[in-house]
Amino acid sequence: MKTNIWIDTDPGIDDLFAIIIGCYHPSANLIGISTVTGNLGIETTTQNALDILHMIWKNEIPVIKGAGKPLLRDVFTCPEIHGEILGSFGMDKSPKEAITKNPFFEIYTRIMAVEGNVTVYLIGPVTNFAIILRAFPDIKDKIEKFVFLGGGVFAGNATSHAEFNVYADPEALQIILNEGIEILV
Repeated sequence: MKTNIWIDTDPGIDDLFAIIIGCYHPSANLIGISTVTGNLGIETTTQNALDILHMIWKNEIPVIKGAGKPLLRDVFTCPEIHGEILGSFGMDKSPKEAITKNPFFEIYTRIMAVEGNVTVYLIGPVTNFAIILRAFPDIKDKIEKFVFLGGGVFAGNATSHAEFNVYADPEALQIILNEGIEILV
């Protein structure tokens, strides 16, 4: 039986491979991708997600353009590390457009409509799912667990002590941590 997964991402070079694996791993059923401002601004992360899916012939997977800024802080990006535009690596631009209308309700609706639970891969700042959990608390019953790309042991990558996905929106992460959903880091 396949595991339903949702990928919430700020794709630069780093998340490209996670998306490819999510699309083609034999035990994964990727039901959607949502984008967030993180490594790059929301317009670029959204286009990158669309372009990745186009490159790997998976245009049928919906891309939902999510939060363009953190809950309470100023936007903090890092284009010099993860690649401003993936097209510079020879990827064609996708002709498909992202879903932009009512993005948080759209994510909620798609997850709730799937048979069985969903594992959510949070591989960027967690702003989108912090908003969704506050707006639609019943989604907790559908989320089996969060797999979170964040944290560090000895040092950070955004500051000397802070990991980027935590530093970019720590208030959103606090909401996620307080929901009682299993989190794998």
